[in-house]
Amino acid sequence: MIICISGLAGSGKTTATGIIKTYLVERNYTVRNYNSDKVAAQIYPEVYANILNSLDSDYSNEELSTIYNCIYLLLAEAFTLNPNLVIITDGMYRKASQRLLLRNIAEKANLKFYLLKMEILESLALQRLKQRQVGGGHGGWVETIHYEEPYDKNLRKIPNNGNLTDLITNVKSISSELFGEEYYFKTL
Repeated sequence: MIICISGLAGSGKTTATGIIKTYLVERNYTVRNYNSDKVAAQIYPEVYANILNSLDSDYSNEELSTIYNCIYLLLAEAFTLNPNLVIITDGMYRKASQRLLLRNIAEKANLKFYLLKMEILESLALQRLKQRQVGGGHGGWVETIHYEEPYDKNLRKIPNNGNLTDLITNVKSISSELFGEEYYFKTL
């Protein structure tokens, strides 16, 4: 199974990933998470540091392509080693083509694919980024004009109003819907 969590910077993707991963691990699933920020930090550490410290920095198209191609290769390799693996990948996946490639990988391996999109007001996402600022910058902001809204038959939207308790409830609800069980969340 591949679960892609997409959305603007600061929308709660990584938090949602942690909640879903905990849910699955508690049910004895083998789960691996590929986070685009962690992959980017390994491949382009200087560019990644600049992006964290400035609203004006972004990856080039070539850098973005390399980051996501690395994730696709990791996914394909992971499933050859363990076809029962559940992979959660969280990142902006700002282009429809990036999300489509994930769907194609899942279909080729005869796996389920879920696309989750974090819904948040831009002003709230920017506020969240300011709270995690590094070296005085906001970091990681991409104007919504550069983010292509996802459309997928398995799309689920997760609202995030900035309240952690509400986010947990919303992610629990989606987890219950996707995995068909009541989700009893223990701790964060």
